[in-house]
Amino acid sequence: MDYHNDNQGQKALGRLYIHLIVSPLIVFCYVYVSNPTLNAVSISNGFAVAGLIYLVVALLRLVGRLRFFDFANFGFKKLLEVIRTRNYTRAESQIGTYVDYIGRERKEKPIVGLAVVAVSFLFVSSVLVGK
Repeated sequence: MDYHNDNQGQKALGRLYIHLIVSPLIVFCYVYVSNPTLNAVSISNGFAVAGLIYLVVALLRLVGRLRFFDFANFGFKKLLEVIRTRNYTRAESQIGTYVDYIGRERKEKPIVGLAVVAVSFLFVSSVLVGK
């Protein structure tokens, strides 16, 4: 029995519940703050704002997965290590070299779910505006 896959399924289900709770909260808060009267345009704007938030987070994760800023991240972590260590030596470095940093396995965060939520919210927003 593979418990790893079952654990992944539970995590995905937990993330789905979080999206189902957070998304309506974003829409409701935007609608309440921008215009207390409930109409189609304010609800459409709320869905558009929530969709754009999800889209930006998905794009940031995509940029991270494509490793655009690995060199800058490595440099910042190395600088902090040098500052925090009193008698710094390369041999005792926990971060290692850039090649070691690149070779490490990274935890990949899901992108597709966020992108689907973003596109669906933007679609709902455009449908509401069209009415």
